[in-house]
Amino acid sequence: MEAVAAQVEGIQASVAPTMPWCKPAGDEPASFRGTTLVLPCVSIGSVPQLGVDLLVQAPQLHFRRVAFLDASDCVPFVSPAEPGSGDAFCTALDVYQSPLGITAVQQRSPVIRSQKEHFAKQLAAWIQDAQFAQVLVLTSMDAALRTDKELPLTFVSLRPRARDVPSDAPLVHRVSTAFPAFAPPHTPEDAVPPVPGGGVTRTLLEHLPANSVALAMFCAEGENRPDAHALIGQVAKLLQLPLAEPLAEPPSWRTVYGEGPNPMLYG
Repeated sequence: MEAVAAQVEGIQASVAPTMPWCKPAGDEPASFRGTTLVLPCVSIGSVPQLGVDLLVQAPQLHFRRVAFLDASDCVPFVSPAEPGSGDAFCTALDVYQSPLGITAVQQRSPVIRSQKEHFAKQLAAWIQDAQFAQVLVLTSMDAALRTDKELPLTFVSLRPRARDVPSDAPLVHRVSTAFPAFAPPHTPEDAVPPVPGGGVTRTLLEHLPANSVALAMFCAEGENRPDAHALIGQVAKLLQLPLAEPLAEPPSWRTVYGEGPNPMLYG
């Protein structure tokens, strides 16, 4: 525990001079310029978080933790890291990077309700300063609140419709073309519609730059591991990632629902 406490103190002390909201996990700050950011929102079923777990665990992508984000606006959180990850612990906002040009944030704790606006502004400012090439927000929405037209849909895209698609952000065009836009009636074209069960998704999209787009999945609370696999399957196609299925699940997932029933009970 003393070693973990010392590392936490080191993180708090190591503030990068150019991006004070981002603290490097190593001796040198990581460069995010030109990479694609995958950003999950804490939302119904925790599907985006589970999906990012699958992403950073994939051996083909060679993700490693490179930074921590300021989690002052989140519910306090720290826990042991996944076995074999090489890290002693994980925090509410960890940043991972792959040599394939992908950066992924893993958010393990929800934003405090009164801090949503401040969190969204701070995160958007960091994204702008870091000069990401494009941003893919992952979120989930309550499937029980779909309209009749939305019943056949599993995935939808989200962004203000009035925004022009930047020519240097092909991902925005790809997502907007592949998935129908989530646009409830009476939503102004320059606004992001309410996202039922989506946490801070709406607030975040209102502050993110034009090279950002959200991929949302309709789901329900429950056994959401299959949903996470489905979501990351779509992300792999969009980002053209060399992922081999089935994706390996993190060791921590084994105890999410406790031990399975003893097969001897059924003969």
